[in-house]
Amino acid sequence: MTKMKTLHLSIIIMACVFCVMFSCIGFAAAQTDKAPALTYSTDGPVNSIAISADDNHFVIGTKSVDGGTIYYFDNQGNLLWKSVQDRQILSVAMSDDGSYVAAAGSKYSGTGEGRYYAGLVYFFDKGGNLLWKYDTNDTAVIQVSMTFDGSHVAVDTSGGILYLDKYGKLLWSHNDASTNDHPVKITRDGSMIATKDSQKLRVFDNNGTLLWEDTEGDSGGAFTFSDDGKFLATSADPSGIDLLDRNGKQIWKDEVGMHFISTSFSKDGSYIVSSAQGWGADNSGGLFLFDNNARVLWQRPGDGDSAISSDGSYIVMGLWVNEGPSVLFYDKQGNLLWQHASGLVHSIAISHDGKYAIAGIGDSNYGDGSVQLFTNEQSTGSPLNQISYAENKTSPVIITQVELGSAFAFFPDNQTCYDKPGFVNNYTCSTDLVPGHKVQCAYFIGSSYCEPIRQYTSGTNQSCFSNYPASSAPQWFDVYNTMNTTIHLQNFTIIEKWNQGPYGNIGPYSTVMEMKPNEKCTVPIAPVDEPLAMYLNNMSMEITYHYNGKDYNITTPSLSDTNNDTRTWQLDGNKWVFAEQNTVTIPEFPFAIPILLISITSVIAFYGMKFRK
Repeated sequence: MTKMKTLHLSIIIMACVFCVMFSCIGFAAAQTDKAPALTYSTDGPVNSIAISADDNHFVIGTKSVDGGTIYYFDNQGNLLWKSVQDRQILSVAMSDDGSYVAAAGSKYSGTGEGRYYAGLVYFFDKGGNLLWKYDTNDTAVIQVSMTFDGSHVAVDTSGGILYLDKYGKLLWSHNDASTNDHPVKITRDGSMIATKDSQKLRVFDNNGTLLWEDTEGDSGGAFTFSDDGKFLATSADPSGIDLLDRNGKQIWKDEVGMHFISTSFSKDGSYIVSSAQGWGADNSGGLFLFDNNARVLWQRPGDGDSAISSDGSYIVMGLWVNEGPSVLFYDKQGNLLWQHASGLVHSIAISHDGKYAIAGIGDSNYGDGSVQLFTNEQSTGSPLNQISYAENKTSPVIITQVELGSAFAFFPDNQTCYDKPGFVNNYTCSTDLVPGHKVQCAYFIGSSYCEPIRQYTSGTNQSCFSNYPASSAPQWFDVYNTMNTTIHLQNFTIIEKWNQGPYGNIGPYSTVMEMKPNEKCTVPIAPVDEPLAMYLNNMSMEITYHYNGKDYNITTPSLSDTNNDTRTWQLDGNKWVFAEQNTVTIPEFPFAIPILLISITSVIAFYGMKFRK
């Protein structure tokens, strides 16, 4: 939507002043307001954002008064899982393919001047399973940085830096008590690790050996490696930016009179975007685009963070302002393509291909928060918690509700329980998954940790199979007969897909499934020697059966549910919505309707065999 505004003389004068202060090369003061494609409310301000290298997933970390949460999304804004913690999540990092997520969490004491303490490093797989935690005791954990394959994690703590492998083993550390913050960056291959303290910039190899140090670094200023690790850009005194090679040799220095708080490279290192902090009325901060010859291609006003796409074509900036535009999107010529008044931006990111930008919003340090996704093309994808589908073929039977993962089963607070590998007892529990609760868990074959047990629930309490009366399980789906007559389904077969690839199947069943007019029933999905029989994320299914002389073969979109609550996926007209169980009304179908049928299955203890790759 374009807003036309009257240009008063004062505005014209102000624009001229900005053109004197800032080069205005190619500057186009666009007035296009672009609303986010989706907004997802969070439990607090979004401190950190990381995007996978293939742009298929992103992860965010939040902070609230009581703790924080890690949220994992696909690039359409569908929440795949989240993990609530009792510590504020100050930083997140992700492997290139999204398979691993690292997060920095610390508690906060608001007494006196306030401080962070009791830090933890969290390490998850792409399914949201917490693989390990590293406890730094009273030391705060501020930031994490990860290699491209997730094999190593560099950690910024209040006492120095740590270097961990993917199993949570500490390989080496560098201690420094001169400051409470040691920002850390790691090259994609993990060959070099850089950190800054109050005295200098230091670069180590992956064995912890100090390679070189630079004393001209600006304490607290931004620094980052290029994608190939050949260059390092750092904020430097007095009020400028230095470009160094991997051996610490200065390639160029540009004293632009700014204190930079955010710096990033394009993939080939040909462009560097840096945003500077505002200091008082005389310095409002600024966004700068440099080439690799130290030339300032253009600069724009604003106090906040910034990011650049891999090819350098697009730059996004998030401003720390409550009023007026706070998310601004530029091309590499410095033209403002669009802007939006999102509120205080705590973090900002752009996809590697430049097709979408993500802003982490927060009203205050501990107020309401949200993550906003903006698209840079006409295609906007699907809204959060809602999956639309195309018509396939008329089907007499549909799936109306899917439970991919019921809530965890808890022990009573007064129940004594244990978490010991190989400990055979009915009272095995974990106290780490949900703060303040004892989650029932078990060590299954091949498990390296106590895996949570989920509740057995049902959509209808009525089984679809007369010879298998059980209707409850941790995972299940409801089947509905849209016809006003009794029907008999033959050769009923269910095919599972995960990430659009083969996963498993059951059938065809030799028994005939009978369904009375407009009858609804539940197919339970019971795990055998495992916590769940299928994954919680990116599951799509295909159902086939024979009815009234016709074969039906219908495929579902991918669905995910890692929320550990009572919500289920339910059919609502032409879309699937994620809502509280049994809250979406089943539409009345006088005839069979065009619809995409979804079904989910697993090991079921009757008449079937499942094969997995």
